[in-house]
Formats: sequence, C-alpha cells, structure tokens
Amino acid sequence: MKKVLLATTALVLWAGVASAEISFSGSAAAGIGRDDSNDDHDYNDGEFHAYNSGSIDISASTETSSGITIGVSTSVSFGTSFAFDDGGFADEDGTIGAPTLTISGSGVTLTFADDGVDHLYSDDTAGDVGVAYSTDTMSVGVVLDVDNTVTDVDGQDVEVQWSANGSFTTSGVTVSAAFDANENYSLGLAYTAGAVSASLENDNGDSNTVTLGYSADGMSAEIEINDDSEWTLSGGYSANGMGVSVSMDDASDWSASASYDLGGASLDAGITSADIAYAGISFSF
Repeated sequence: MKKVLLATTALVLWAGVASAEISFSGSAAAGIGRDDSNDDHDYNDGEFHAYNSGSIDISASTETSSGITIGVSTSVSFGTSFAFDDGGFADEDGTIGAPTLTISGSGVTLTFADDGVDHLYSDDTAGDVGVAYSTDTMSVGVVLDVDNTVTDVDGQDVEVQWSANGSFTTSGVTVSAAFDANENYSLGLAYTAGAVSASLENDNGDSNTVTLGYSADGMSAEIEINDDSEWTLSGGYSANGMGVSVSMDDASDWSASASYDLGGASLDAGITSADIAYAGISFSF
C-alpha cells in the first residue's frame, strides 16, 4: 500500500494539468412534520411544526496529462430539516463541511477525509484514508484510521484502526466479505436473475439474514428475515410520476409514503405507526 501511495503522489507532483471542472448541486425541502421521539430537538415533541432546509454540494476536479483525476468535494447545509425515517427534526449547522479529496486512475481510488471515510464492515465508524480498486467483476478496499479516533456508537466508545472488504461477481452470483481490526466480519452471497434477487449474509458467524427481492415494471417487493425470526416486508409501485411505498415488520411497526413528480420538484408525504408524519415539497438542482 505504501508503494501505491508513493507512486500516486509522485505522479501528482510532476504531471501537468490537462483540464479542470467545478460543479454545484444541491437540494431543498419544506413542509410540516410531527415526531414525538424527543431526540435532540425541541420540535420532536409530538406536535406539528414547519421545516425548511437546503444543502449545496460543491465539487471540483482536474485531470493530469497522464490521465489521473484529482477531485475535492464539500457541502454546506442550513435550516431545519425533517428526516422521515431517522431523527425527526434537526437543525443544520450552516457551516461548510470538511473537504474530501480523491485521486483516481486505472481503477484505483485514494480517498482522504479526516474521520470522513466510512469503514467497510460498519459505517457507524469512520477512518481517514481509503484505498479501493475495482474492475467489472471484482472490487477490494481498505480504510485506515491513522489517528486512532474513538467513535461513540450506541453509548460505547469504539476504535477501529482499519477495515477491509472485497467482492467478486460471475454469472449473476456475487461473493463478498468485510472485516475490521476488532475481529468483526461478515460474509455474503447474492444472486440476481432478471427481476428476482436473493442474498444470504452471515455476521460474525452467529447471525444469518436472508433477503428476497423482486423489481420490474415499476413494482418492487422485498422480504428480509434473520435467525431470530425478525422480519421486514416492503413494497412499492411507481407510474406516471406517482410513487407509493409501504413497509412493516414482525413488531407490527409500519410506514407508508407517497410522492408525486411535478417535473423539477416533488410533493412528498408519509406516516408511520409511531405517529411520525410529514407532508411537503422538495427539489434538487
């Protein structure tokens, strides 16, 4: 890995700039919502409140004369957001996020982001440097935490020095594995044939999850079940700019949402069995 880093750095230093590109994109949303989780925001009190938020993504890239692409990206968010499936209302800080820099060429991508590169076994924790290589049939990756940052996950301090993963696909079958420095690992086997998909994942040798899915002609359905007979069933349908989706699980929790494409914007609404609800408008640019 050190040889790859040194070689790539050397190429960057002497290669001339052939082209450069800067782009802006973003999204915005506004509406009313209700969440009674009381988590992290005064508005999560079970009453309806208005929300309006936006984000702007900024990216720039250049290509050296030797074909290496160097890019940097960051984002800024602002306002009060509402997340239907996680967190309810939240205040966006309005500050520009730490930048992510990538160097890529010949199927290899290096990513630099201080505590900003998701680990490959679990994205609840993050590292500082990532190295990935991919082809049409296989991929491998490594993420390193060079300063041994401790992350608080579900009330526990977690330190992950490194993680790695890999996958190989042939004849519709994908075999995958991921593991980290804390001896966690997962193994996966997936198969896709037309509109039908199936997968099996084993986590740390003692938990198996089976997923069956179908997607065709605007319709989709999926069921996921594990060793403890915990299951989730979801489905959706979209046509003529309108989409609906529903899900439910073994604990009788359910959710339903709908959207309508206005052409450049979308009307969105949803409700859950926990009385989380929202209705609003959103658009991307």
